[in-house]
Amino acid sequence: MLKKYFHKIGISALSFFFMFHGILYSQTPADALLMEKGELCIAAMYQNDSWNKYWEGSLLRNNKNIGTLSRSNYIPMLAYGLTKRINVLATLPYVNTSASGGQMAGTSGFQDLGIFTKVKVIDKSAFQAFTAAGISFPISEYLSDYMPLNLGLV
Repeated sequence: MLKKYFHKIGISALSFFFMFHGILYSQTPADALLMEKGELCIAAMYQNDSWNKYWEGSLLRNNKNIGTLSRSNYIPMLAYGLTKRINVLATLPYVNTSASGGQMAGTSGFQDLGIFTKVKVIDKSAFQAFTAAGISFPISEYLSDYMPLNLGLV
């Protein structure tokens, strides 16, 4: 149910982007973009990956105990311009994991709420410098030692 909801949001956001691609900007905590004072940026990102092999030192191993691990991330993000030089950002990813073999079951749910502040500290003609700081913490009660199928980063 929730996966279909995020899929519809993604299609709508992509359609909106292609209609207005000349005037849309988005940002992350690590880039050099800032929203103007009072501007709100709403972004949606999607990531999907899978693997069935991993490196253990110089040895490439097959992951026979879980088969192929698949992970999908649906990542909404908000950025708001507090001032011309200070932005606040928030993210709350929804993660879905699954395994094609073995005894471990995949899981899904919200990951870690991230709240960041980005500040432009220097703005001299062609040179700009930014700093960013943030915190993230688990939103759901996932098992951190359930790697690699766990939801979060902790």
